[in-house]
Amino acid sequence: MCRALLMLAGLALALGLVPATGFARASGLACDTRAYSDGAIAAGSTVFSSAAASFAVADIGKALELRGAAADGLTLDASIVSVIDRHRVDLSAAAARTVRGAIFYYGRDDAAAFARAVAAAENETSTVGGAVLVLPPGLCLIGPITITGQISLRGTTIDATELALKGGSAAPAITIRPAGAGPAAGSPNGVIALADLGITSVDGKDGVHRKAHGIAIADGTWRPSVRLYRIKVHEMPGDGAYDHTASQTLASDLTIYDSAFYNNGGTAGFDCEGGQDITTFNTSFAVNVGYGAVFSGCGNVTETAPEIYGNNGAAGLLIYGGAIYRQFGGSIDRNAKNGVAVERLTPASLILFDGAYLGLNSAGAANADADLDAQSGTGTITCVACVFAPPHAKGGTARYNVAFGRGRITLHALSTIWQAGTLRTPGVTNNAQRVREWP
Repeated sequence: MCRALLMLAGLALALGLVPATGFARASGLACDTRAYSDGAIAAGSTVFSSAAASFAVADIGKALELRGAAADGLTLDASIVSVIDRHRVDLSAAAARTVRGAIFYYGRDDAAAFARAVAAAENETSTVGGAVLVLPPGLCLIGPITITGQISLRGTTIDATELALKGGSAAPAITIRPAGAGPAAGSPNGVIALADLGITSVDGKDGVHRKAHGIAIADGTWRPSVRLYRIKVHEMPGDGAYDHTASQTLASDLTIYDSAFYNNGGTAGFDCEGGQDITTFNTSFAVNVGYGAVFSGCGNVTETAPEIYGNNGAAGLLIYGGAIYRQFGGSIDRNAKNGVAVERLTPASLILFDGAYLGLNSAGAANADADLDAQSGTGTITCVACVFAPPHAKGGTARYNVAFGRGRITLHALSTIWQAGTLRTPGVTNNAQRVREWP
C-alpha cells in the first residue's frame, strides 16, 4: 500500500499535479459576487431594484454590473452608493437605457486582488510544476489577466469556484503568454495549469467584445506544457478558448481533461489557430453560437471521447488545412448544420474517426447538410467502427450522412454502420469513386 501511494505521488509530481514547492491560498479575494436575472432601472435614474436580491449596508461600495443599461445596450458598470431598502439601492452611475428583468452581478471587485495573487504565485520558484495558487469557493469578479510564469491555478471544484470577467472587458479573462527566461531547459520546459474552475463573462455571449475569450494562449519567450483540468468556460462574448500560438518552436502543447466549452458567442467553443499539439479527454464543445471546435493549422490533435453537440455554426467540428486529427470514441450530433466539415484537405493530412458516433446533425438548417461534409481539398478520411445515425430531415429536405464537395477526397469506411441516410456527391456520378468500404 505504501509503495502504491508513493508511486501515485511520484506520478502526480511528474504530471505537474503537485508542485515541488510553493503552495498558497489566494488572500484578499472575497469571491462574494452574486448573479440574478431580475434587475430593473429607468433611463436617467440611479435607483436600481431587484426582488431576488437582499441588499444590506455591508454592500455599500461593492460593484454592480447590469446588462443592457449602458449606452448602446452595453453593461452598466457602477457601484452601490447607498441602500434604500432590501431590494433597492442607489448607484454611482445613471442608466442610459431602461431595463427590466436584466441579468446583473454585484459583489466586491476582486480584479486587483486576483492580479496580485497571481503575480505573487508566479514569483515562487519550483523545479516541477510551478507554484500552486488555490482560489476560494464563490463567484469572483475579475478583470483580464495575463499569466507569464509557471503556475497551477486551482479552484475548489469546477462548480464551486468561478471567475466572472467584468463587463466591458475587451481582452480574454485569462491570457497565457510565457515571458522572461523561463524555467529549466527542455521542451516543453515548464508547466502552466488551470484546474477546477468555471470562467464566464458578465457581458454574456451577446457581448460586443469578440476578443473577450475565456482562455487565450499566445506566443511567449519559452515553451510551456499547458494543462486544463476540469474547466468549464461559458457565456463568453468571444471563444471559450482561443489558441493563436504562431511559432512551432515556442508553441505549447495543450492537454485538456474533463472540461466543457459551451454557450459561447465567438467563432467557436474552442478555436485553435496555433502550431502546438492538442490532446483532449472527455471534453465537450456544446451549444456555442459558432462552431463547437475549430482546428486550423494546429499540430497533432488527438481527442478521446469528445462530445460535440448543439452548436449553431456551419459545423460542430471544423478541420481545416493539412491537419492531423484523430478521434477515438465520442459523439458529434445534433448540430444545427454539418456535424464535421473538412476544408482544404491536403495529401499530408491524417483524419481518423475510430468508434465515433455521428448523427442527427442538420438539426436547425433549411439546406442540405451532412454528418460528415468533405468540402474541399485532396486526401483521405478514415472511419473505423463508426456509427452514422439517421440524419434530420427538416422541411422535407433530405439530409445526408456523408457529403462531398468538388475536391478529391476519399472516405475509407471500415466496419462502419450506416443506420440511415444517403451519400451525395455533386459532380460525381458514382459514389464508389469517393467511398471505399470494408466489412
